[in-house]
Amino acid sequence: MRLIPSLLIKNQSLIKTKSFKFYKYLGDPVNVTRIYLEKGADELIINDCSAFKTGINFNFLEKIASNSFIPITYAGNIKNIDEIKKLIHIGIERVAIGIYQEKDWDLIIEASSYLGNSGVCSILNIGHNKLLRMKMLYNYKKKRFKYRYNLEKVIEDANAVARGEIILVDCSNDGTREGFSLHKYRNHFKENIPITAYGGVKDYLECQNLWKKNFNGVASSAFLSLLRPHDALLINYPKEHLEVLNKDLTPTRVSIDRYSNIN
Repeated sequence: MRLIPSLLIKNQSLIKTKSFKFYKYLGDPVNVTRIYLEKGADELIINDCSAFKTGINFNFLEKIASNSFIPITYAGNIKNIDEIKKLIHIGIERVAIGIYQEKDWDLIIEASSYLGNSGVCSILNIGHNKLLRMKMLYNYKKKRFKYRYNLEKVIEDANAVARGEIILVDCSNDGTREGFSLHKYRNHFKENIPITAYGGVKDYLECQNLWKKNFNGVASSAFLSLLRPHDALLINYPKEHLEVLNKDLTPTRVSIDRYSNIN
């Protein structure tokens, strides 16, 4: 049961979007990362939306990674295996690659061959086309739907490739906290493919319901960073989640500091 805070970054600032259109400034990503650590989060997702214009800011990412002692998944205009190797070198644990066309799966396959399946994620941004009244793959960079690569074919290719984790992004409900609307698609993927729900998650109860529906993880930004009704900044991580994770765990018999010198 993974609950993953997501940090959306633009020009080295932490922001929050609503349906990927409007955004507000939330603070310094480095400080917010430290707060999530103190609150008990055990992994993070970093989405850098400015990387599409300026490229990946490796120096800034290294600063965030050096202040974090938990796994970080990075998403943001990753174009080739050399950039992936550099991300891993500066301390990023996993990479997430957006899927917008069939050839994008080639980088997923190449990355998983280098990192293993656990080190790579495929991002499927899915929006609701009101004109056609259907769900479609959405390119949030260009703010338009992908008509030539229909969602049915996307899912078919995902099942055929079957490499790493898939992050299902509900673009229509992003930042609204009105609920994740893509839960039915979990059954369209193979059971052995890990799926993370992201976008529109409203509260911890919904997280529990998504885990019951066989989602392996739930990622959120607004739910874990904003306080209603005025969306004031309040970084939080539900204590009940930590209690559930620690419940009925078998106590360790031997504890060894993996950084200590063993003669």
